[in-house]
Amino acid sequence: APRIVNLSVLPGPAHAFRALCTAEGEPPPALDWSGPALGNGSAAVPGPDQDHGHQVTAELPALAQDGRYTCTASNSLGRTSVYLFRFHGASGAPALALPLGALGLKALLLLGVLAARAAARRRLEQPVAQDTPPRPQAQESNYENLSQMSPRDLPTAACAP
Repeated sequence: APRIVNLSVLPGPAHAFRALCTAEGEPPPALDWSGPALGNGSAAVPGPDQDHGHQVTAELPALAQDGRYTCTASNSLGRTSVYLFRFHGASGAPALALPLGALGLKALLLLGVLAARAAARRRLEQPVAQDTPPRPQAQESNYENLSQMSPRDLPTAACAP
């Protein structure tokens, strides 16, 4: 039975696309294209012989309309088909509109996340209002307080000879 070994869509003239279908088999298969653009027709171009069979390539010169295009390979041992779909975007819409729109949406989302994190950080850094006045800390050493004491507060030391 024949086997389709390659199906390619390539750029063509005037922003159109063309399709190539390559099949192999023994005996060499006949290739046929079918699809919404019946006026396209297919041109079979024989490929080089391979050790394991013969290759044949058929070209569809222009994928002119949206829809399903089918390449069928057949010989006396069987038949097989592969298909591709061609869909054209909205007319006048630039090809980069969707990727750029998605990228812009991601950038806005990133800015929103960064703004939320900055606002949360500012809230954590602001001092918390206290209901009671802070208590003075106890002083740990009398030596620190010596310079603040008046001379009459100093303890007198009596030395006995």
